[in-house]
Amino acid sequence: MNNLKVSILIPAYNSEQFIEATIRSCLAQTYDNIEIIIVDDGSTDRTLSISKELEIHHPQIKVFSQNNLGACKARNIAFEKSTGDYIMYLDADDLISPDKIQSQIDLCLGPKEVSMCPWIEFKDDMHNSAKIHRFFYHDYNAPIELLIDLWSSGEMVQPACYLVPRSLISSSGGWDESLLRNQDGEFFCRLLMKASKIKFAEKPIVYYRRGHASISTSAPNKGKKLESTYQSFVSYEKATNDYLDNKRLKKALSRNYSIIMAHSAFDSNLYRSAQQRILSLGCNPKNPKPSLIAKIVESVIGYHNYLKLKSIINGSNA
Repeated sequence: MNNLKVSILIPAYNSEQFIEATIRSCLAQTYDNIEIIIVDDGSTDRTLSISKELEIHHPQIKVFSQNNLGACKARNIAFEKSTGDYIMYLDADDLISPDKIQSQIDLCLGPKEVSMCPWIEFKDDMHNSAKIHRFFYHDYNAPIELLIDLWSSGEMVQPACYLVPRSLISSSGGWDESLLRNQDGEFFCRLLMKASKIKFAEKPIVYYRRGHASISTSAPNKGKKLESTYQSFVSYEKATNDYLDNKRLKKALSRNYSIIMAHSAFDSNLYRSAQQRILSLGCNPKNPKPSLIAKIVESVIGYHNYLKLKSIINGSNA
């Protein structure tokens, strides 16, 4: 019988309203051999005290704290403190179904195989949210294909859906603490490029709570966050460099850079950098989410000129 140890890593910031429910969803797992590592990121509410109180009564829980250094730092510390053969990252306001870990462990994962499961978005009551079938809910013999599917569609995998061998995290280099946006996408891109296969567990569910910041964020400046998103997309390209002869990958990467063009100041340095990245991939910039009117206009004048026209109109309305 498989008795591999699983570490659930939880960065927490000002989550007093939800942290106990999150921890108890971990304690309710049908799989017994788990540890729950919580790193409080300088909370100013009762998050740390609630976690420590639960730690007293449950030996599976280990609580640590740091100054307000961000969620990525907290996740990296949690990993350093963990001892599990497999790792799961869980935010401090999200929940997991009781069969989550058992179902993924039962897939008999190989040393470089990652498991993925479904997720449901909810706000207040998780029972009011219906299960959604997403087109990428299946096994992948080549992890690059999942990344292409996600980037081509703008879809995402909630981080807690993954169950990952410890060795893959060690070899991936951990979470990039310099990023302000898209830290999870960048991390799992690098990690999946080290994986050999993705196995899908259909039954368990991750309940992803919307509308609450359970992890701390830094630098509210929009420009810096957009620059950080761009850097995460550059990391995507570097991580997938061995597959750049794949036309679908090039288009998917180009779509990411087109998002940067859409949200940055027209013809700014960041705009031009994203544009140049697209051209270097042998693609043309295209609107990542065009409306019907936008499609018509862009078909005539192109995406660059469409954004130019849009900036002029917005400027005249300022």
